Amino acid sequence: MVDASWFTTMEDAAQRLAAGDTYEQLARRFFGSNPSGEIRMNQLVLLALLVRMNGLHQGTLRELTNDNPHAVWPLMRAYF
Repeated sequence: MVDASWFTTMEDAAQRLAAGDTYEQLARRFFGSNPSGEIRMNQLVLLALLVRMNGLHQGTLRELTNDNPHAVWPLMRAYF
């Protein structure tokens, strides 16, 4: 069972769980101070991780609002 008592409505839950620009801020933090513009291998790995995390986060939120637990659980598992 999931304790969702701190959400008042599904819209409230969707608003609180929205990623916003979290992943974009993380990317700026790690890629914004690169004056040469050259991307190293570790930065490519981090960028791929951020893109995957953002996609899984958005997909989980979308399926949560569509009331589709069969999609939510695998997406959450992949995210974690």
